[in-house]
Amino acid sequence: MENYFIPDPLKINDPFSDNIFRHFDKVIKDKKNHRFILSISGGSDSILLLFLFIKYFKDNKDRLIICHINHHLRPDSDIDQSFVSILGKKLNIQTYIKNLNPNDIPKNESIEAWARESRYSYLNKIMAKTSSNWIVTAHHANDQAESILMNISEKTGLFGLGGMKEINNKIIRPLLPFSKNYLMRIIEKYSIPYVIDSSNNNINYKRNFIRNIIINPWQKNNLNLIDAITKSGKNFQEWQESILYFTKDFIAKNSLENKDGSFIIRK
Repeated sequence: MENYFIPDPLKINDPFSDNIFRHFDKVIKDKKNHRFILSISGGSDSILLLFLFIKYFKDNKDRLIICHINHHLRPDSDIDQSFVSILGKKLNIQTYIKNLNPNDIPKNESIEAWARESRYSYLNKIMAKTSSNWIVTAHHANDQAESILMNISEKTGLFGLGGMKEINNKIIRPLLPFSKNYLMRIIEKYSIPYVIDSSNNNINYKRNFIRNIIINPWQKNNLNLIDAITKSGKNFQEWQESILYFTKDFIAKNSLENKDGSFIIRK
């Protein structure tokens, strides 16, 4: 990795990336003076996110911070850690590394839930330590489709059907509208290096099962599958917003609250 060719992020310039940058203008342009924690696993999606942010923040690169969490759930996870660490040095981006211990997983908690909760716990600590404003993840449209199907299987109801939000509290997912295939076109064009997670094909993990056993075969017969699922998710999010407006604004303004927390709605 020390001698690996690292392309210049500033040379990324094509219609595919321009479309992403236009979306960045909608999502984060008004936040350019903020500080961002980039959650970088070393995989293709997060490395592309890093390169795109360096290009987009070319005059404010010091506002970017890399954060990598090594969950130690597979023997080769140290390769990912080394890759991200060296990449951070070569790109001159401040980098934080966190090593987790799988022995700390509570008996009644799933590995996936433990990994997610531990990851965001550390990201929030680094955000506080560095006085940063946002955590940025590389979730894309395929991840969104997987999340929606996972939520259906877990009976999460209306709010689960909406999937992930592009901005949720202090988390931003600026690649959410773009499919994996779309992002890979940029990665391949500029020979952007990344590591492959050897556990991606382990269908014992629910997300991997949904990706490899359900979505991938389904996509072969329906090329617009990801777009269809994510658009459905957007519709559910609009319904969520309507319900929240109704409950928070309309009911609050047009009702009386009882001592037990219930509301009397005026006709």
